[in-house]
Amino acid sequence: MDLDKEICLRFKPLGWLKQAWGAPVLLIVCFCLWVVLLWMPWDAYEMDWPAWVQAIGSVAAILVAIQVSDKARADLQRQRDEELAKRDAETRAADHAHAVRLDAFLAELIVSLKMLKEGQSDTEAIIGHELVKAFERTMERAQTVFDTDTSPVRMRVIAQCRFNFSSILVQLQRCEEKVGDERLYGFVQRGIDSFSAHRKKLSHCSGLTEHYSQVEPLRQ
Repeated sequence: MDLDKEICLRFKPLGWLKQAWGAPVLLIVCFCLWVVLLWMPWDAYEMDWPAWVQAIGSVAAILVAIQVSDKARADLQRQRDEELAKRDAETRAADHAHAVRLDAFLAELIVSLKMLKEGQSDTEAIIGHELVKAFERTMERAQTVFDTDTSPVRMRVIAQCRFNFSSILVQLQRCEEKVGDERLYGFVQRGIDSFSAHRKKLSHCSGLTEHYSQVEPLRQ
């Protein structure tokens, strides 16, 4: 049994006036009361008018107080709903921005690796120092630029991407100022496949709730 649920009972003494039948019923009641007061033999009774006026005023004050309290509660609830809606919109916007940034970074990695792979056709292609430095700078960005993203799904993707890209970077550093070998370009191709799979899943999942466990990391 869940004891944490809040139970709220609201009493609206004048809420029935908003109904379609509220105004006619009020008119009928007022007419009947007017008839009773008009034809009632007041001379035969000793009426304490100040006491009656005080009693009627007290009842009216209670009804007004209840109505004011209910209106204040409704305004507070509406304000809370607006704040929650605004916060939810801000969260969705931030989540979308993180997703777009990750997708753009994956696209950048894929393009860089494809350009690197094109050198495989040239048997005399040298892995230059500047190329290695460019990939090292990309790795530094991958280590820091996504630190503010708190999505568990994207954090898992980012961790796998960092591991895969670091594996490729190790092979690049090994082949620096040398001709790229088959092992390097094998890592490059597997990196392209891995990053493309991540990007495809990101583009197809709704709200980024897709799990990425099927994408295997590169192995040394």
